Amino acid sequence: MKDYLAKEDALLEKIHALMKRFSTLKRKSLHSV
Repeated sequence: MKDYLAKEDALLEKIHALMKRFSTLKRKSLHSV
């Protein structure tokens, strides 16, 4: 069970990082327009 939770946590962190990067990219593209 703990292993499963750890995997879920890592996945959430990855998704969070991707969303962060995506939002920054979106902001950058908005600024460049």
